[in-house]
Amino acid sequence: MLTSSAVPRLMDVNELADLWRVSPHTIRAWVQQKRLTPTRICRRLLFHPDECARFLAAGNSEAQRTVNEE
Repeated sequence: MLTSSAVPRLMDVNELADLWRVSPHTIRAWVQQKRLTPTRICRRLLFHPDECARFLAAGNSEAQRTVNEE
């Protein structure tokens, strides 16, 4: 049986935008450009932590710069 800690928490557009200190519009633009891949549940865009790490590792400087400032 999976415990709640074994299941990764998905972030929505607003949570990810707050974390990376960019606008939700920027997150949606990256999805539109296929630079960031969401998990779609109904019409919601949700982001897996592994996808967020892949995006940052790919050298997306705008998001990386805001994460490194913390």
